[in-house]
Amino acid sequence: MDKKNKVWNSLEIAKLIVGIAMPISIASFGVITNMTLQESNHNFSLNKIIITKRAEIYEQIGEKLNNIYCYIEEVGEYKDMTPETILKYRRYLNTKMHSHKAFWSPETFDLYLNYMDREAFALWQGEVTDARIKDDPGQKNLCPLGKKIGITDLQGWKVRLTNNHMSYF
Repeated sequence: MDKKNKVWNSLEIAKLIVGIAMPISIASFGVITNMTLQESNHNFSLNKIIITKRAEIYEQIGEKLNNIYCYIEEVGEYKDMTPETILKYRRYLNTKMHSHKAFWSPETFDLYLNYMDREAFALWQGEVTDARIKDDPGQKNLCPLGKKIGITDLQGWKVRLTNNHMSYF
Protein backbone atom coordinates (compact mmCIF):
# COMPACT_ATOMS: atom_id res chain seq x y z
CA MET A 1 0.00 0.00 0.00
CA ASP A 2 2.84 2.39 0.63
CA LYS A 3 3.87 2.21 -3.01
CA LYS A 4 0.36 3.09 -4.16
CA ASN A 5 0.22 6.12 -1.83
CA LYS A 6 3.69 7.15 -2.94
CA VAL A 7 2.72 6.99 -6.66
CA TRP A 8 -0.48 8.81 -5.89
CA ASN A 9 1.42 11.47 -4.00
CA SER A 10 3.86 11.88 -6.94
CA LEU A 11 0.91 12.24 -9.30
CA GLU A 12 -0.73 14.79 -7.03
CA ILE A 13 2.51 16.77 -6.78
CA ALA A 14 2.91 16.75 -10.57
CA LYS A 15 -0.69 17.94 -11.02
CA LEU A 16 -0.12 20.66 -8.46
CA ILE A 17 3.06 21.86 -10.17
CA VAL A 18 1.39 21.88 -13.60
CA GLY A 19 -1.64 23.64 -12.11
CA ILE A 20 0.55 26.41 -10.72
CA ALA A 21 3.00 26.63 -13.63
CA MET A 22 0.34 26.93 -16.36
CA PRO A 23 -1.31 30.18 -15.08
CA ILE A 24 2.13 31.67 -14.36
CA SER A 25 3.28 30.82 -17.91
CA ILE A 26 0.11 32.25 -19.46
CA ALA A 27 0.35 35.41 -17.34
CA SER A 28 4.04 35.84 -18.25
CA PHE A 29 3.26 35.38 -21.93
CA GLY A 30 0.47 37.96 -21.68
CA VAL A 31 2.68 40.51 -19.92
CA ILE A 32 5.51 40.06 -22.45
CA THR A 33 3.07 40.31 -25.38
CA ASN A 34 1.50 43.44 -23.89
CA MET A 35 4.90 45.08 -23.39
CA THR A 36 5.90 44.25 -26.95
CA LEU A 37 2.67 45.70 -28.32
CA GLN A 38 3.10 48.88 -26.26
CA GLU A 39 6.65 49.28 -27.55
CA SER A 40 5.46 48.73 -31.13
CA ASN A 41 2.70 51.31 -30.66
CA HIS A 42 5.20 53.76 -29.21
CA ASN A 43 7.60 53.20 -32.14
CA PHE A 44 4.73 53.57 -34.60
CA SER A 45 3.65 56.84 -32.98
CA LEU A 46 7.22 58.11 -32.95
CA ASN A 47 7.70 57.20 -36.63
CA LYS A 48 4.42 58.93 -37.47
CA ILE A 49 5.61 62.10 -35.71
CA ILE A 50 8.96 61.98 -37.53
CA ILE A 51 7.30 61.47 -40.92
CA THR A 52 4.88 64.33 -40.24
CA LYS A 53 7.76 66.61 -39.21
CA ARG A 54 9.77 65.65 -42.31
CA ALA A 55 6.77 66.52 -44.47
CA GLU A 56 6.47 69.91 -42.72
CA ILE A 57 10.16 70.62 -43.24
CA TYR A 58 10.01 69.53 -46.87
CA GLU A 59 7.05 71.89 -47.42
CA GLN A 60 9.39 74.70 -46.36
CA ILE A 61 12.47 73.65 -48.34
CA GLY A 62 11.19 71.74 -51.37
CA GLU A 63 10.54 74.67 -53.69
CA LYS A 64 13.84 76.39 -52.90
CA LEU A 65 15.81 73.17 -53.35
CA ASN A 66 14.05 72.58 -56.67
CA ASN A 67 14.78 76.17 -57.77
CA ILE A 68 18.50 75.65 -57.13
CA TYR A 69 18.43 72.47 -59.19
CA CYS A 70 16.45 74.15 -61.99
CA TYR A 71 18.83 77.12 -62.05
CA ILE A 72 21.92 74.96 -62.34
CA GLU A 73 20.40 72.55 -64.86
CA GLU A 74 18.74 75.42 -66.78
CA VAL A 75 15.26 73.95 -66.72
CA GLY A 76 11.93 75.34 -65.63
CA GLU A 77 11.89 79.00 -64.63
CA TYR A 78 15.65 79.40 -64.19
CA LYS A 79 15.66 82.47 -66.43
CA ASP A 80 13.70 84.41 -63.81
CA MET A 81 16.25 83.77 -61.05
CA THR A 82 19.46 85.56 -60.15
CA PRO A 83 22.62 84.20 -58.55
CA GLU A 84 21.85 86.26 -55.44
CA THR A 85 18.47 84.53 -55.15
CA ILE A 86 20.07 81.10 -55.49
CA LEU A 87 22.69 81.91 -52.85
CA LYS A 88 19.95 83.20 -50.56
CA TYR A 89 18.09 79.91 -51.07
CA ARG A 90 21.28 78.00 -50.23
CA ARG A 91 21.69 79.85 -46.94
CA TYR A 92 18.03 79.28 -46.05
CA LEU A 93 18.23 75.56 -46.91
CA ASN A 94 21.42 75.06 -44.93
CA THR A 95 19.83 76.70 -41.90
CA LYS A 96 16.72 74.53 -42.15
CA MET A 97 18.55 71.27 -42.87
CA HIS A 98 21.20 71.69 -40.18
CA SER A 99 18.73 72.81 -37.53
CA HIS A 100 16.47 69.82 -38.30
CA LYS A 101 19.25 67.29 -38.89
CA ALA A 102 17.80 64.88 -36.30
CA PHE A 103 14.70 64.33 -38.44
CA TRP A 104 16.64 63.09 -41.48
CA SER A 105 18.37 59.75 -41.88
CA PRO A 106 22.16 59.99 -42.10
CA GLU A 107 21.96 58.86 -45.73
CA THR A 108 19.48 61.61 -46.65
CA PHE A 109 21.53 64.27 -44.89
CA ASP A 110 24.74 63.07 -46.57
CA LEU A 111 23.05 63.20 -49.99
CA TYR A 112 21.90 66.75 -49.27
CA LEU A 113 25.41 67.82 -48.24
CA ASN A 114 26.95 66.09 -51.25
CA TYR A 115 24.64 67.92 -53.63
CA MET A 116 24.86 71.34 -52.00
CA ASP A 117 28.52 71.40 -50.94
CA ARG A 118 30.15 69.37 -53.71
CA GLU A 119 27.93 69.28 -56.77
CA ALA A 120 25.96 72.55 -56.89
CA PHE A 121 28.28 75.00 -55.17
CA ALA A 122 32.02 75.60 -54.99
CA LEU A 123 32.96 76.30 -51.38
CA TRP A 124 35.98 78.05 -49.87
CA GLN A 125 36.46 80.61 -52.64
CA GLY A 126 38.34 82.91 -50.32
CA GLU A 127 38.08 84.51 -46.92
CA VAL A 128 34.70 86.18 -46.29
CA THR A 129 33.50 85.04 -49.72
CA ASP A 130 30.21 83.36 -50.50
CA ALA A 131 30.10 79.97 -52.10
CA ARG A 132 29.93 80.10 -55.89
CA ILE A 133 27.32 78.42 -58.01
CA LYS A 134 28.85 75.77 -60.26
CA ASP A 135 27.63 77.10 -63.59
CA ASP A 136 28.83 79.09 -66.58
CA PRO A 137 28.32 82.85 -66.08
CA GLY A 138 28.23 83.47 -69.83
CA GLN A 139 25.13 81.35 -70.32
CA LYS A 140 23.22 83.05 -67.52
CA ASN A 141 24.07 86.51 -68.90
CA LEU A 142 22.29 85.64 -72.12
CA CYS A 143 19.02 84.80 -70.39
CA PRO A 144 16.28 87.48 -70.40
CA LEU A 145 16.79 88.43 -66.76
CA GLY A 146 20.51 88.99 -67.33
CA LYS A 147 19.74 91.35 -70.19
CA LYS A 148 16.88 92.99 -68.27
CA ILE A 149 19.01 93.97 -65.27
CA GLY A 150 21.75 95.28 -67.55
CA ILE A 151 24.60 92.96 -66.80
CA THR A 152 26.67 93.27 -69.94
CA ASP A 153 30.18 92.87 -68.57
CA LEU A 154 29.31 89.86 -66.41
CA GLN A 155 31.17 91.28 -63.40
CA GLY A 156 28.08 91.17 -61.21
CA TRP A 157 27.54 87.50 -61.91
CA LYS A 158 31.11 86.28 -62.27
CA VAL A 159 31.68 86.68 -58.56
CA ARG A 160 28.67 84.42 -57.93
CA LEU A 161 29.33 81.71 -60.52
CA THR A 162 32.21 79.43 -61.39
CA ASN A 163 32.87 77.32 -64.47
CA ASN A 164 33.37 74.30 -62.22
CA HIS A 165 30.63 72.15 -63.71
CA MET A 166 28.78 69.51 -61.77
CA SER A 167 29.96 65.92 -61.80
CA TYR A 168 26.86 63.83 -61.58
CA PHE A 169 26.81 61.40 -58.68
